[in-house]
Amino acid sequence: MSSLQPVVRIPAHLKANFRRTIVIAVAVGVVGLVALVLTGHALLGLFGCLGILMGSVNALLVQRSAVSYGSSESDGSEGSRKKLLTMSIAGRLLITTLVAVLIGIFFAPNGVAVFGGLMIFQMLLLGGTALPMMREMRR
Repeated sequence: MSSLQPVVRIPAHLKANFRRTIVIAVAVGVVGLVALVLTGHALLGLFGCLGILMGSVNALLVQRSAVSYGSSESDGSEGSRKKLLTMSIAGRLLITTLVAVLIGIFFAPNGVAVFGGLMIFQMLLLGGTALPMMREMRR
């Protein structure tokens, strides 16, 4: 006899918030790239856009890990599933940080802009998540 497994999906409003964050991040990256190219610092703009891309990919993979965690029916305990999710997210964060540090070192001084791109994406993601929650709390 097979057991029915609940289907875990990302709620529509969270998908919309994430999509909006990606669109705003791309727009900020393009504006920054154009501004830096016009001022003669094209590599800074490219590395900043690379940082935004790295942050976007990492956030998307974290979101997918959370969905697979929610929908998985593991033989292990709840604690082992949480540990697996935590290790997965920490591993991706370590890899992202390592890649950013290596780019910053090998392409110094322009490569340091990768950290700026990562920071910009994280701020946009935090704002895109926090503002709708704050609006909802006011109601």
